[in-house]
Amino acid sequence: MALKVLEKDKFMRESSEWVKYAKDQAERPPRKTGAELISLLKEHGVRNVIDIGCGGGRNSIFLAKEGFDVTGVDFSEVSLGILKNKIKAGKIENIHLLLGEGNKIPVKDRTFDAATCHFVLDLQFGRDEQKTMINEIYRALKPNGVAVLESLFTDKEVEEVRNRLKNAGFILLDDRLSKIISLGEGRSKNDWVFIAEKSKQA
Repeated sequence: MALKVLEKDKFMRESSEWVKYAKDQAERPPRKTGAELISLLKEHGVRNVIDIGCGGGRNSIFLAKEGFDVTGVDFSEVSLGILKNKIKAGKIENIHLLLGEGNKIPVKDRTFDAATCHFVLDLQFGRDEQKTMINEIYRALKPNGVAVLESLFTDKEVEEVRNRLKNAGFILLDDRLSKIISLGEGRSKNDWVFIAEKSKQA
């Protein structure tokens, strides 16, 4: 398992394929889920958002343009470099960048009103890594903070993530299928969205 993680980690940090992927993702419009949730974030009085696994910034830039103070975190220097160039070109002042990983987010406790994380939880290979990442998101949020998590999961994995969120202390506000993604050869995964809130007493 450790070797598998290392191989994927190296691919994401160094390979030309990753550079190409990161640039392609950066030029895409924000994910539909992110666009739909602006009203939810505003209803919760959200001012600052941490975008975990921000990549080239397709969602971070969208959130910043909607008026939120955004902190983008990614473990790929390539992706952060792409986003940094886009921030400079667009003269965007309300995005801050951090080099780091979702299972050890380099921020203080209770810092953010909201956290977004798109298609990163499914990259955590082991149960312990995913559990750690969910706990880290919980730690980084202020009481009543909102987490918006979207990734590809099997039916079994959806239930596992649901339980991990609850065990971390989250209250599930929404939990739904966005669409089914075909993987070929009769295989598929669910594009699943979890919206959870940190308790007021936490």
